[in-house]
This record gives sequence, structure tokens and C-alpha cells, in this order.
Amino acid sequence: MEPAALARYCTACGRVLDAAGHCVLGHGAPSASAAPAERLQSAALVPAPDPESQSGSPKRGWAWRRPLVGVAVVAVVAVAGWAILDARSNNRNLRNELARDNRAATQQSHDLTARVHTLQAAVDATAARLSALTRKPDATAIASETLRSVFTVDTTADLGTGWVIRSGASGSDLITNYHVVADDYEDGIRSVRLTRGDESYPATVTEVDVDNDLAVIHTSQRFAALHTSTTTPAIGETVYAVGSPLGLDGTVSAGIVSASRVEDGRHLVQFSAPISPGNSGGPVVRADGAVIGVSELKVVASGAEGLSFAIPTSTVCATFAVC
Repeated sequence: MEPAALARYCTACGRVLDAAGHCVLGHGAPSASAAPAERLQSAALVPAPDPESQSGSPKRGWAWRRPLVGVAVVAVVAVAGWAILDARSNNRNLRNELARDNRAATQQSHDLTARVHTLQAAVDATAARLSALTRKPDATAIASETLRSVFTVDTTADLGTGWVIRSGASGSDLITNYHVVADDYEDGIRSVRLTRGDESYPATVTEVDVDNDLAVIHTSQRFAALHTSTTTPAIGETVYAVGSPLGLDGTVSAGIVSASRVEDGRHLVQFSAPISPGNSGGPVVRADGAVIGVSELKVVASGAEGLSFAIPTSTVCATFAVC
């Protein structure tokens, strides 16, 4: 006899049999030959079906959650997208700020470098000026460099000094005072002789300026030209007068710039280096060998000393196209 506590199931569909042992779907009664133990074993092996799954419908507990899951997924995707866009925007802004900072730093570096170069140039210029002021002039070197370009100007009526201001393929041009050649020039004589020691060269007066007491002499010989300076020399600056006082060529005397004056509308440089007749037209050079003036005259009076005057080189360059 089969136990009453055990349910019986259809061996075809697995559904529970009714009280009479029949399948509700009409599959028929179980085989009579099946032993109770076998039926029990078969029933134990077949799981009880879920009524909801048998009907093909989803579980009612899960169906209402699906829309919420979809909304949650959309929300998560939206938040993640916004976070990504925000991160990209922040990175782009950060890169732009870094680029601006780099450009500003580069400009500041350039400005600082320019300022350093400007300051260094000012320091170098100041150092050069200090060196020039403190350097003791080498009179021997100055005389050696200057005398090779200085000549005695010999005319039929007078003599003076001339110096080479320009040299080229056609020869050399020299500067002297007009009053050195005035007597011959007014008589129509243009020829003069240039002498230096035992050397003698023919030359010609080519240009004169009576008002400024200047004249240009040209020779076909080529000689070294002296450097010129058109700046007003500093008072107290050491200068050297080079020329042929009383015909004694190759004479050098030293002094300082005493003053810068305007006499009768003419600009003159006053200096203390002694000059004598024959120095007229000779160069007055400073410590670096540049010509700053042309010896013209001195004051001769009882008790007067060291009152020599020169025509500034700037006047020479403004009068003749030889600088």
C-alpha cells in the first residue's frame, strides 16, 4: 500500500495526479506494473513545476523592477558622460592656463635678458670711460703715430705746418691755416712744398676758407691720415700740439684743454700747450691720437703764458668735404 503522505506525479508532464491517480492533462494513469518504489523514485526525481513558469508569464516580483533598472542605467550613463565631459573641459582649461603661464614666463625671460644686456652695455661703457680717464697717456706712442702724418708747409713768403686728413688712390689731402699760404695764394701762386726731415714733396693749394682761416693742400703722394674727432674736448683733457715752430719740424708740446670759447663769432679751443710761429696749421691731438683742433694762434703779451688757440676739427669737417 502507498503512503498517503506522498504526492504522485504524472510521468509524462510531471504534474500532480488527482486523488484518483489521473493526470489533469489527460495523460492517463500511471502504469499498473510500476512498483510503488519505482513510482516513488520517479516522483522524487521529477521537481515540482512553478505554476507561473508553466503559464509562460514572467515572475510578478521582477517585472515592476525592470523600468527602475533602466532608469538607473540611463542615470549612471548620463552622470558618467557628464563627468567625462567635465574632466575634459577641466583638462583643456588647465592646458590653456599652462600655455598662458609659459608664454608669460618666456616673455618675462626675454625682457629680463634684454635688461641685463642693456645694463651690461652701460657697465662696459662706463668701465671704458673710467679706463680712458685713469690711463696715463703715452706721449711717445702718440708722437710716433702723429709725426708720420705731419709736414712743414714751405711757401715763398712763409712757413707753417700741415697734417694729412684724407688719403686715397689720387694722393693725400692736408689741412693748414689760410694765413700760412695767404701771401702766395693772393699772388696767384698755388704751389707749395711739403718737407719732413730730408724728405720734400710738391703740393698744391686746392681750397681755402678765408673766414675760418683754413686751407686744403693736395699732394699725389699717399701718406697715413690721422683720425679726427668732431666732439668738443673736455676741459682738463690732455692734448699735444705737433708742428714746426720756427721751422723745427717734428716738435711736440703737451698741455691741457683750458676752455672752449667763441671769439668774434668763431668757435675756438683754448689749450695750454706752448706753440710758436711755424706751429700754425698743425694738429692738436688728444691722448688717443685723434685730432681735436688745428693750431691757429697764441696770445702774446707781457706776462701771458699758455694762451694757445685752435680751430675745432668740427669746423674743418663742416667747411671742407675731407672728413
